[in-house]
Amino acid sequence: MLWVMVGMVIGASVANAQSLRSLLKHAPTTTPPLSKFAPKKNLHPFASQSAGASPIRRGTVQLSTGTILHGSIWTTQQTPFRVWLKNLKQYRDIDIRLVREIIGKIRYARRVRQYKFQQMGSNIKLYSGRTRPRIGYQFTFKLMDGKVISGTVIAPIYLRTRSGKQYFYLLKKRIDGKLGQKTSAIVYIKRIRFSVTVVYRKYASEVTRRLPLIHWRRLLTSADKH
Repeated sequence: MLWVMVGMVIGASVANAQSLRSLLKHAPTTTPPLSKFAPKKNLHPFASQSAGASPIRRGTVQLSTGTILHGSIWTTQQTPFRVWLKNLKQYRDIDIRLVREIIGKIRYARRVRQYKFQQMGSNIKLYSGRTRPRIGYQFTFKLMDGKVISGTVIAPIYLRTRSGKQYFYLLKKRIDGKLGQKTSAIVYIKRIRFSVTVVYRKYASEVTRRLPLIHWRRLLTSADKH
């Protein structure tokens, strides 16, 4: 009796496995469901503009070396410049469409010592005798309507010339050079000037009228103190 039951169980298992294979073999294919949460395409920084994306503006980038680059300029898509206002202890988001010019100013320049651990597993650090340059920056944003906002910011800057050559720079509050390098050898953005068109003038005018006046007074007070 026991052997009969075992045989029945084995036979049923084999039949089920064959049925499963047959079902998978003849099952129709399906397509993935469409969802508003599906990842967006064309998010590469050099992709063409789409609705809601940060605009690509024409202008010039002047480097600390004196080099001036002309071309199309933009930052991360759908992301404004987030400027830290030290006096107000808060951030201010600035749309690139409202900016006329960005000026970089050195806040400090110093030499930083290099330290190494005395030995593996030790928490004692010894001065290696080598130093690297460190420069701190503050950026001033001049807006379309003449207002000025100054503070520290961290943001990427992409530039593409008419010939198709592409550059990437980073606006940041601090830059460390290489060991043994001179401070003057550090390359950074000194100034960005955007071309001002009728479209951007109109946009800046419409946005400015919607901003609370009290908030702007606080921003102007902060800018005057810098």
